[in-house]
Amino acid sequence: MLQLSTHSQRVFCGALLAVAVPATLAAQGRFLDLPSGAWTAHAVSDDGTVISGVGSNGVFRWTEAGGLQYLNVPPSFTDLSGDGAVVTADLPESMTQSGRVEGAYWTQPAGWTSIFGLPGGFCDSSASSAYAISKDGSVIV
Repeated sequence: MLQLSTHSQRVFCGALLAVAVPATLAAQGRFLDLPSGAWTAHAVSDDGTVISGVGSNGVFRWTEAGGLQYLNVPPSFTDLSGDGAVVTADLPESMTQSGRVEGAYWTQPAGWTSIFGLPGGFCDSSASSAYAISKDGSVIV
């Protein structure tokens, strides 16, 4: 297990069963219980109770209250709003109207919503990408 002595909004780690938890949760004996496989945590909510990342079955969101939830998207980079309510990732061509990779965001009741392409056309094979999200979840870059 990887433990952080201070909390960070974005955590990168890549190894088998590598996860990140703030030291406060680790001190209380609260760790992630994930199935075997390769796991990479990409982001942690401000209070450390929500983690997004990529596992053997694609993009996931883990919550302290609900455990592991796959979000039905193949592996891509993810980010997380400060409160953990919004996850960003890229949708593959097969899941978009444009037939191109599109950045998107996920929320609990709505599921995935594409941010579509940017005005002026495409600069590569992707219509857009979602690399990061603001702390309040209102801006995706």
